[in-house]
Amino acid sequence: MRSRRAICRSRRARGAALQTAELIRKRKFEFCAWLTYEVGKNWIEADADVAETIDFLEFYAREALRLAKATTPIQYPGNTINCVYTMGVSP
Repeated sequence: MRSRRAICRSRRARGAALQTAELIRKRKFEFCAWLTYEVGKNWIEADADVAETIDFLEFYAREALRLAKATTPIQYPGNTINCVYTMGVSP
């Protein structure tokens, strides 16, 4: 089970990712201008990169929310999972 501190830290990280996505969305024009000026991208590429950044931040923040609700599967007594890994040449 995760500690209370780890849960609070992950909530803050999700919140920070969503806040960052919102900030970039509000200042999208400025970020596109910086990419055009500093990196030399044309406006269409800069706009696509900024949109991808926003999508990336929102997707992983929401994915973290979904995974935080997930529970681990329970292994019942007597039910074992055996995996055999061969290394090198096997017969």
